Amino acid sequence: MGFQPGRDRVALELRLSGMSYREVATTLGLPGPTAAYRACRRSLRHIHLPSPDAVAEAQRERVAYLEDEITRASSQLDLRDP
Repeated sequence: MGFQPGRDRVALELRLSGMSYREVATTLGLPGPTAAYRACRRSLRHIHLPSPDAVAEAQRERVAYLEDEITRASSQLDLRDP
């Protein structure tokens, strides 16, 4: 059976929704749970995630932005006793 993007993606979605491999196979008309497992594995191989370095850089930028916003907001506070 090879990679079938639509069916493999649906198999993975069904599995993530909580179905067993046997239930996925029955729902999609696959020969058995092993075929459902293989469909899910094929689908996972085609998911492209950003590199860890790109994720780390995005998080550093986010933290720097939040730090700047907190610094700006705190400089506007009047902490003297009334």
